[in-house]
Amino acid sequence: MTIDWLVYFTDPVLRAPTIGCILIGFASSLVGMLMLLKKQSLIGEVLSHTAFPGIILGAALTSLFTVGEYFNLFVMASAAVGCIAGNWAVSFLKKRMRIKSDAALCFTLAVFFGLGVLFASKIQSTHVVLYKQALLFLYGQVATMTDAMLILYTCLAILTVSIIVLLYHPIQAVLFDRQFANIVGLKTTFIDLVVSGLLILAIVIGMRSVGVVLMAGMLIAPAIAARAWTNRLWLCLLLAALFGVFSSYFGNVLSVEGAKIIALHYPGWKFSLPTGPLILLFAAALAVISIFLAPSGILARYMRMARFRRRMAKEHFLKALWRKGKRYFITRKEIRMICEHNQSMHRVVLHDLIRAGLLTKEVGGLYSLSDKGWAHACHIVRLHRLWEVYLVKYLSQGVDRVHRSAEELEHVMSPELERELEKLLGDLDYDPHRQPIPTRREATW
Repeated sequence: MTIDWLVYFTDPVLRAPTIGCILIGFASSLVGMLMLLKKQSLIGEVLSHTAFPGIILGAALTSLFTVGEYFNLFVMASAAVGCIAGNWAVSFLKKRMRIKSDAALCFTLAVFFGLGVLFASKIQSTHVVLYKQALLFLYGQVATMTDAMLILYTCLAILTVSIIVLLYHPIQAVLFDRQFANIVGLKTTFIDLVVSGLLILAIVIGMRSVGVVLMAGMLIAPAIAARAWTNRLWLCLLLAALFGVFSSYFGNVLSVEGAKIIALHYPGWKFSLPTGPLILLFAAALAVISIFLAPSGILARYMRMARFRRRMAKEHFLKALWRKGKRYFITRKEIRMICEHNQSMHRVVLHDLIRAGLLTKEVGGLYSLSDKGWAHACHIVRLHRLWEVYLVKYLSQGVDRVHRSAEELEHVMSPELERELEKLLGDLDYDPHRQPIPTRREATW
């Protein structure tokens, strides 16, 4: 089954939902990135839910006026009022009532959503049709988008990009060093209001596609995915926007093509693939993949840890062999005994040391340190014993307690730190245990 990827931009039925979702994904991801960096990720969830009573009341009020085709705009305006009220309530609780941020957010979300459910329980019996139309904003319904609505989404995207570009440096200062921003005279309160306004606009306009319930996820998921790849603000914003666009597009494709496959192979199934949840699930999948595969992600971190443990095992082995003497020939059995705490590591240690030229394989299955290996082992022992001297002399630790700390520190020494340590301690012949310290000449290869 082949997929025509361009039909989603040309087909009269598919065009508006696809382009509309892409524009919403683009704008909401940029705003979500700002909220993530402000450490206010949950505010999107809160404001999404505070919009709910505004939606219900807006739908009910339309029965008093003849709004016709402007129903969506009227409900969006009332939802914006709900978001503004929710944002004010959170700010009031934190600043005036001295309530902690998490408690203020949770309280506001619960109260406003409770009011929304209360209002909904009333109008679902008195205004049945209007109630069903209001539910489109709660759960989202991409399929009913029209080309006329694209104007609104385009304006949101242009406004978001324009504000971020024009206020990029002030926003950057407020995000990363608010104290500095206040010192240089930046209007931090104004910047906060602008960002909050963009957030409210993104939520109010975006809930028509993915719904109130899922809008918070659409704000944050692309931002999480982008943040895993870089520490630069402009690149974070660019990647977040791209992830938002990809999620929106492929969420639409999965919704349409997935429904076709189900209908073709399982005609008896009464199962649909709504676009909003699929957009969010695709964005969440990108976030999970990024968290695992990014350069600073979980997989890279575990690989660095594994390489460090491997290097520690090799250095411990070199130290153990150094203690036996320069021309000592060690058997495979003795190697296994040295690596008794990690039997699976001894083959890796042997392979790596021989490959690096630190260990020489002799006749009869014996092994010995090469000249390079001896110098390397002297260097490790030298670092260990210098650290013991430093811990006793400058940190006043007991002689009997410094070995374990030095055992850890010797593996994380940089050349710069080593030079500083040698400069501080000077030329020493013995460590606190009266054991000789290898000279720098012996430790050079």
